[in-house]
Formats: sequence, C-alpha cells, structure tokens
Amino acid sequence: MRKLSIITINYNNKDGLQTTIESVINQTNKNFEFIVIDGGSTDGSVEIIDKNKTDIDIWISEKDNGIYDAINKGINTATGTYLMFLNSGDYLSANDTINLYDKYILDYPGTDIFYGDIVILHADSNTKYIHKHPENLDLAFFQKDTLNHQASLIKSELFKDFGCYPLEYTLASDYWLYVKCIIESRSFVHVNHPTIIYDFNGQSTTNRVVYLAEMNLIWEKLVPKYAQKLTSIVNDFKLLTGYKIVKTAINLNSKIQKLRNKS
Repeated sequence: MRKLSIITINYNNKDGLQTTIESVINQTNKNFEFIVIDGGSTDGSVEIIDKNKTDIDIWISEKDNGIYDAINKGINTATGTYLMFLNSGDYLSANDTINLYDKYILDYPGTDIFYGDIVILHADSNTKYIHKHPENLDLAFFQKDTLNHQASLIKSELFKDFGCYPLEYTLASDYWLYVKCIIESRSFVHVNHPTIIYDFNGQSTTNRVVYLAEMNLIWEKLVPKYAQKLTSIVNDFKLLTGYKIVKTAINLNSKIQKLRNKS
C-alpha cells in the first residue's frame, strides 16, 4: 500500500485542473497514487485528463451529486494510508511538498491528521498571504474556525471508523470530520509550512454564508451530544467518589502530593 493518495475533483474548471495536475506530476517524490474524479465536464477538462493520463493512476468522468459525492468516490477508490484532497485550481506550493509530508509521516507514525499552512491567492488582485494554523488544536478552535481541507493528510482508516462524508452538507462536510476527530481524541500534527496554494475562488469561499451556516448545523448536531457524554462522566465520577474506599484513596493521594511538594 502506498503512503499517500492524492484525490483531485473537478467540474468544468479545465484551466484550474491543468494547474493542479502540473503541481502533482512535478513532485520530486513520486511515492503517491493520483486519482482524478471529474463530474462529467463539458469544457475540455476530459481532454486535459486524457492528455495527462500517463501520470494519473485512476480517473473517471461522470455526473455526481455534488462536491462530497465526488470526494467519496475518490475515497472508495483510493488505496493510500493517507488521503489528500487537492481540488482543481488548488496546487502544491513547491515541487518537494510531498517530500515534506513524507518526512512528517515518518517522524510522527500513526497520526490521524496532518495539517499544513496555506498560501491564499487572490486572483483578482494578484496578491497572496500565508494563513497559519495553530500548533495545537482543541474543541474551542473548531467552534469558530476550521482547517484547510486541501492542506490536510487524512488517514484513510478514519473513513472506515466514521463513514464517508455526509452528503447532507454541500460545502462543510470536511468540518464534520474534523469535529468528529477532535471529539474522539484523534491525533493531529501541524505541518509548520505553507504546503498548498489555495484558490480563493473555490466554492467554500464564494459561498461563505452557506459554509458558515453548515458549520453551525454540524456543531449543534455533534457537540451537544459530546457535552452530554462528558456530563454523564462527571456525574458518574461524583457518584463514585461517594463510596468510602474511594474517598479514602482520594484523601491519601492528596496527602502524598502535599508531602512531595514539601520535600
């Protein structure tokens, strides 16, 4: 099994697709599987794919039910330990980006999600800036923010544990996965480097209002259940501490800690 599968979805974005493909096939590290899922484009995208087919391991072009339906097709096709979702129009920041990710995979074995920083490119003004993600993540971060999907390497086993992306969310299903993972205490490692040039004209950016509304729906659906679970654990702990033997153990441990602090 290869370490990485790069999955590119596309629909009627032939110029963006060409840019994405070039950034993938120009990588110095070739230890990845490249999958292109096209939604039945009619703008010449299929011709772009056919022109580059010797560098593409698997490709299909057929109608789908939206972004995450196309992504799920890629997930079900991929064989890599980790999956990268590099949408058409987005591209790898340098020719050694996969080499960088490969080093992190070796240095942090078993990590569930690696997340890199991104360069946001404003095509209309030709300006760009680096957006850095925090070194450490918690649930509070995801209440108002999220990670860049394209700059993430996501362990394929997570989709066996949680299922593929739910199609009820048209733009923010990746946020659903991140929240699920943080709630379930899955491991995240920050790749402290800009790894992706992000197309600011993508769907989640141009339809920001819809994206934020879906984030709120996902939060309300997932987090209250998690909070209820925590409340139950706290109540169970309070009940447990009512037993005499547990009270004695807690008091004894407290005295030991005080003695250690004095010594």
